[in-house]
Amino acid sequence: MKRTRAWPVGDVGIGVAATGSAGPFTIADARRRFADAFPPRAWIYWSDLVATTTVCWTALALSAAAPLGSPLHLASTLVAMVALFRAAIFVDHRKPHPLDLAAERNYLE
Repeated sequence: MKRTRAWPVGDVGIGVAATGSAGPFTIADARRRFADAFPPRAWIYWSDLVATTTVCWTALALSAAAPLGSPLHLASTLVAMVALFRAAIFVDHRKPHPLDLAAERNYLE
């Protein structure tokens, strides 16, 4: 992979519009600049998803075993809800990307 300087010196400061005919610095500009610095890695995605679902199911099991209304029940229910939401965001984010098994195998290597 070609390594380039992600942010040229003296280009744009924080909260300052870019000078020149290009217009203001946008989120799309930032994505283009840092795309090579943060390539997608399937092993990070899948390990994070597995960890999130493990936390969710563990917290749900604790919530079901704890007496209704106890601090353990309330805390574990809150953790399970947040973890379930996070797992749903993972799945929802993955849906628009095409399934490319060859590319995922390359990421895992």
